[in-house]
Amino acid sequence: MAKLLLYFLRPVDSMSLSLDIKYFIPLFLILTISSLFSTSVEEIKSLNSSVEKEIKVDLRSPVFIDGVLSTSEGGVITGPNLRIQARHIVYTRKITKEGFLFQVTAKGDVALEWGEYFFIGESLEYNFLTQTGLIYQARSAVEPWYFGGRAIELCADGSYIIYEGFVTTSENYHTDWQVTAAKARLREKHLFDAKNIQFQFVHLPVLCLPSFKANLNAIFDNPLRFNVTWRGGQNTRLEMQYELFSWAGFKNFLRLDYRIKRGLGGGFYTLYHSENNQENLEMVNYIARDSSVDQPSQRTRYRFQGAYTRLFDKEGVSLHTTWDKLSDIDMATDYMDKNLDMETAGKTQLQVKFQQSDSWKANFFARIRANTFQTIKQELPSLEISIRPFSLGSTGIISENFWRLSYLDFQYAKHSHHVYNFNSTRAQFYHRLYRSYRTGPFTTTPEVGASAIYYGSNPHAHNHWVALGMFSVETNTQLRRHYSGFKHVIKPYVKYKYYTRPGIKPNEHYIFDIHDGWYQLNMLTWGVDHSFYYARQGKGLDRWMQWQLFAHTFINTPTIRRATPKIYSRLTWNLLPTLRHTFTAGWDMQRHQWDHFNFRNEWTINRQAALSLEWRHRGSFAWRKADQLNFILDSFHSEKKLKDSQLSDRRDTLLIHLFYRWHPNWAIEFESRHGWNRRHEPNYSEYEIDILATVQKAWHIKLSYQRKEYDKKDNRIALYFNLGLSRPSHTPCPTAVPLLNL
Repeated sequence: MAKLLLYFLRPVDSMSLSLDIKYFIPLFLILTISSLFSTSVEEIKSLNSSVEKEIKVDLRSPVFIDGVLSTSEGGVITGPNLRIQARHIVYTRKITKEGFLFQVTAKGDVALEWGEYFFIGESLEYNFLTQTGLIYQARSAVEPWYFGGRAIELCADGSYIIYEGFVTTSENYHTDWQVTAAKARLREKHLFDAKNIQFQFVHLPVLCLPSFKANLNAIFDNPLRFNVTWRGGQNTRLEMQYELFSWAGFKNFLRLDYRIKRGLGGGFYTLYHSENNQENLEMVNYIARDSSVDQPSQRTRYRFQGAYTRLFDKEGVSLHTTWDKLSDIDMATDYMDKNLDMETAGKTQLQVKFQQSDSWKANFFARIRANTFQTIKQELPSLEISIRPFSLGSTGIISENFWRLSYLDFQYAKHSHHVYNFNSTRAQFYHRLYRSYRTGPFTTTPEVGASAIYYGSNPHAHNHWVALGMFSVETNTQLRRHYSGFKHVIKPYVKYKYYTRPGIKPNEHYIFDIHDGWYQLNMLTWGVDHSFYYARQGKGLDRWMQWQLFAHTFINTPTIRRATPKIYSRLTWNLLPTLRHTFTAGWDMQRHQWDHFNFRNEWTINRQAALSLEWRHRGSFAWRKADQLNFILDSFHSEKKLKDSQLSDRRDTLLIHLFYRWHPNWAIEFESRHGWNRRHEPNYSEYEIDILATVQKAWHIKLSYQRKEYDKKDNRIALYFNLGLSRPSHTPCPTAVPLLNL
């Protein structure tokens, strides 16, 4: 090469120029190739240097031959997010004709830490330059899942491709159940998708699907459920619920059930929860070729139910809507049918809240009757605007205002008799003023207000206005006494409340709900509130006991014979941090008997046992009111008329609920309801006994016996299988039943 270069550098005359051209072309090619080769080597060296600095090789008794370092006595190779350990290791770093090789192959007791996962397998191939590899006969875990396959491909983006793989929660090498797939991929955030999957239980195929997507954390949502119910009025029933899809906040469950003597049903249960917690969806779409107990000729039944919530932070708007469309009145209970409770149809409504300013807010509300067997007040629609309470100048008087405009349509259930639907526009304005004063140890709060309601339609009277004034004043004080480790606070109070007589009586205009029931009220409430506190070391004060004693005195109220008809008491006693007694009662001063009482005891005995016991009593003169502190009904209707209505329902009820766990995986639960002393209905007893077990960590089994009140022939035995996990507990425990590997 040097001689050739000297030849071209020598002096040249014109006679020899043609001879030199034949040497120039080879020289040009040689210099060009040399330059390219030199550049490639420099780049490779630079790349090799940057990667090599982060790789550490520690082999026992290594052998180095031609750029290959190997051992058969074990070793460890570490790097960023990487650790390889095996018995036989071949570490290669050299330049070949194909390029630069920087890789490792390993066999025998292979252990690989890569990212957040730990793999074990028989052999491994890994390329340091591309950060990809293959591990054969591999297994790994993502708590609480165990997965593996014939081969697992490590991808540069941090995901994994599993060939001929499986996933399970069983810790045994020979699993009790598993989901197998021809090919699957595990991405970040434990997102898992697979093709040609098969669910196997004790190595027997139970369910096959062409494709499947899920978040492995869905195991905490009970992705698989089997229920079998024997006997009862519903006959034998088989149920299955399976999670078809779980991805990017969406979850979709398939539900199938079959009643042997009645028919097949199926549907989908869909959930969505956004990452920013601003959007949520829950939806049920179910249809059955079925019949109800009361309508055996019915063949098609369905339920379409859902709830959707959306928050718009920037706009200051929130949206909430619910819907529930059923084929018949029994469908809600038949769809759930899990315990002693009877389900009812939900509401179909839409609510939109606006609050773009701190000074006001608005609510848009609409409700319709989706099911003809419901009695409901339709709002088509309603708009309410309220202004933030504000002070009138420097007076300290607080002003509150709100307006409500509605079109209301009251619809009775189709089976109701001798009643008529009614509707009307309705506009309401409400205003009140109040201020608190301190006079020595006393705090006094007078209040004055007014409410005006206009009904667009009123066939019962010429006057369409219901307007009244309101006045109240309350005075209270606090007395404190400190003892050793205790504090006693006494709060006596008295409150006078007066409502003027409205322009028309309640029976002369439409009553859509309790907010339309206004009438004259003249009442004095007086009582005393005792609170006992004790000091917990380093944890401040805890209320040990609260006892309230109060009464209502009615002034010039003809419908109430005795000025102070009843005395009320409420007691909450936290005897121990794990034991609470609650007693609420009313004493009838006129008849000298209990008007009502509820006595409830709640006791967490220890970590394995809990008990609640409650006795409820309601007398014939304790009205079933939506608001027990609203006495407008008592002021307008006579006591005799109320007693002869459905508002009077004498009864006694005993509620018992017991839970006992004798082993971390075994428990029993007992729940019962007993009723007696009813006027027009017989005594009843219903109860449920459940045996709960967890087998192989993920299988939850519930064996239940249920005796129901409304149908004595509907006693049933039910067996429920659920696949799912709570967050694992690593507390060791002995096996209670040797045949089950718990």
